[in-house]
Amino acid sequence: MLDAIRKFFRGNNTDSGITEVPDTTLYRVSPEKQEVKREYGYIATSEKTQEENMSGDISFFHKDITYILKRQPEKKRGDDSILIDEQTGLIGIADGISGEHGEFTEGPAADASMKTLAMLAEQFKQIRTQANKIPQKTQRQLLMQEQLRVEGNYGVAPTGTFQEQLTNLETQVSERTIQETIAALFTLTRTIDAIDKHIKTKGLSTLSVGKTIPLQDGRHVALYALVGDSYVLIEDKDGHITNMVPPQTWAHYLGQHPNEGPQDPEQRLKLSTQLGNSINMPRTLAIASKQSLARMGMDVSIGVTILEQGQSLIFTSDGIDTIGGTREAGIKSALNNNFAGQADDISVVCCTPKSTEAMQKAA
Repeated sequence: MLDAIRKFFRGNNTDSGITEVPDTTLYRVSPEKQEVKREYGYIATSEKTQEENMSGDISFFHKDITYILKRQPEKKRGDDSILIDEQTGLIGIADGISGEHGEFTEGPAADASMKTLAMLAEQFKQIRTQANKIPQKTQRQLLMQEQLRVEGNYGVAPTGTFQEQLTNLETQVSERTIQETIAALFTLTRTIDAIDKHIKTKGLSTLSVGKTIPLQDGRHVALYALVGDSYVLIEDKDGHITNMVPPQTWAHYLGQHPNEGPQDPEQRLKLSTQLGNSINMPRTLAIASKQSLARMGMDVSIGVTILEQGQSLIFTSDGIDTIGGTREAGIKSALNNNFAGQADDISVVCCTPKSTEAMQKAA
């Protein structure tokens, strides 16, 4: 996939639109060689890149990352944003919610996605330090309790419950890696909750984000979080794609709770087409019926898996569906230069771990 994305964008986009953020892109001068070494890589979305298109790839020691950001043709400014932050290891996308029935509120939606990711990188570093003071056992118990509720709301991932995912991981990695994974997920969920409470914007945004932890054998631990109807995907070496987290939509919620919400089929179908969760959404949502669904607190779906060599971890907005009918077809259509006239903005961040041989060569 990486080669195909690079080939497509290098042939169709000459302006990558990369925005360098000075205070998070660190440089050190080597006195011996008198050269400037780039310490950390940071790519984020700005208003300019939301008005234009943004694409490219960046290579880190353990992994290669390719990214795509393309606005809907008739929009002046797209609603999606992307983040790649080597310092925290975070990569992901945010999709601003731009209204219904084609009534786009481009400014607030675009601001919401951009501010969500800007706050994410900064807040993660601060909260990670605070999380170190909380016992690992407590972090794990809280994550387990929260995911039981979230899984009850939207369903279980193809790889099983979060508890099953963590149990499977424990059979394959060291205790130290387990501790690092739990700390990163605990920090990520608290960071997203802090953004939801403190973001200053009139818009809403969905979010899919995560990071990878390299292992000595060339594999990676992939951990991820989702809010809303964006996607977290794994592509295997044969090109097969698995959706790792059930989207947080009313369709999924009503599927898990058939007795809740309006029982009239027409009203139920109308509700099921609406988004279920997002950043900056009021936490209590009333349904036009005798019943209401109280959603107090932030629902953050999380997951963890082993990323084998040759596999890719992909974060994408739901806009990818609009150019192919399904997310799989949408990604393939994008790679085949079938973007014209898409019905939504498109953002993709694809992370592929480097092989052990490649890392040894780079070293």
